[in-house]
Amino acid sequence: KQLNLNGSNTHHTMDPKSVATRVRTEKFPFTDQHLPLLHAKEREHVQWLHFLQRTGLPYHYLSYEDLMSRRRDILVHMVLQFLGVTNMVSYPKLHGGFLRIHKFDCESRIANFKKVKWLLHGTMSARACRILALKDEK
Repeated sequence: KQLNLNGSNTHHTMDPKSVATRVRTEKFPFTDQHLPLLHAKEREHVQWLHFLQRTGLPYHYLSYEDLMSRRRDILVHMVLQFLGVTNMVSYPKLHGGFLRIHKFDCESRIANFKKVKWLLHGTMSARACRILALKDEK
């Protein structure tokens, strides 16, 4: 399956008309049978993380969840510093073109999340869920 980078994919869209229909998608039915795949994907992530850190090249980790958090502007500023941008004062804030379809928190995306969140305990996914839950609190 390929991402459609020309306007929409499963999590984002640029078309306001499609938001209303796409927001009604069913929640993901996460169960303990999904854990092996989740753990495999997280191991792969860690392997890439360690590989990139060992290259000796300058490296700065930033997750999607970080960019969706309240600290977004601070983190973008840190990334710009990492990239060598020196004139931060005149650098405009970044604004995305995609529209939000779903709530950020995992409870809104995963069926019976309260019953299955213990399965995620100790995973990067659990950390991501905590960060995303903070994003929806306003």
